[in-house]
Amino acid sequence: MFRRRDIVSGGDRQVTVKRAAASLIAFFSFFAAVVPADARKADLQYWHTETVSWKVADDWKVSLSNESYFDDDASHRYYHEGDIGVSYSGLAKWFDLSLNFKHVLTESKNKWRREERPHINGTFKFNICKFSFIDRNRFEYKIREAGTDFWKYRNLLTIKFPCKFTSLEIQPYIADELHVDEVVSENRSYAGFTFKITKELGADIYYMQKRNRQSGGNWIGANVIGTRLKLDF
Repeated sequence: MFRRRDIVSGGDRQVTVKRAAASLIAFFSFFAAVVPADARKADLQYWHTETVSWKVADDWKVSLSNESYFDDDASHRYYHEGDIGVSYSGLAKWFDLSLNFKHVLTESKNKWRREERPHINGTFKFNICKFSFIDRNRFEYKIREAGTDFWKYRNLLTIKFPCKFTSLEIQPYIADELHVDEVVSENRSYAGFTFKITKELGADIYYMQKRNRQSGGNWIGANVIGTRLKLDF
C-alpha cells in the first residue's frame, strides 16, 4: 500500500517547480538589489569549472579540475588553470585537509604568463540553525614566471540554505572569499545554487561580484556569471 507522500501528481510537481523558481528568482533579485551601482557598470565575465574526483581509500579522495575565465563581456579568454589534489577527511567529521598543485596561464597584453601554485587547504564544516557552513582556509605559494614569488592566504566562507527544491535537489547558497597577501587584495561575493543532474554529476550556477585592489589603492570590479560541473566517483 502506497503512502500519501509516495504519490506525487503532475499538478503537485508543477506547483513544486513554480515555488522553487519563485524562491530562486526572489533570492537572486535580493542579491542584485544590494549590488552597488558602480559594480553594475563593471565588466561582465564568464567563469567555468570542471572537476572530477574519486575515492581511492577510506577518507581519501583525488581530484582533477580545469577552470577558464573570459572577460571583455565574456568574449575573451584571459585565464586558464589546471589543478590536481588529494584530500583526507579522517581527522574529524568537521574538518577536511587537502594538498594541491595548480598550473596557471594568464594572458596580458597578448602574452601568456605561467604560474605554479602549490597550496594546502583546511576546511571546517558545521551547522547553525540547519544552515550548513563551510569555511575553507587556503595557503598558496605563487611561483611566477614574471614577478616576485609570494604567499597568499584565501578564506572562503560558504553558507548553504536548509532547503532543496524538486528532484534535482536545487539548493541556494551565498559565499564570500577574501584574498590576503600583505593586504586584502581581492574580494569575491557569491550567490548561487547547486543541483544534481545525475547521482554522480552535480552542477552549480552562480553570480559573483569580484573586486581587486590596484597598486594605487583603488578598487576595480567585475560581474561574473559562473558555472561548475563536478563528477564524483
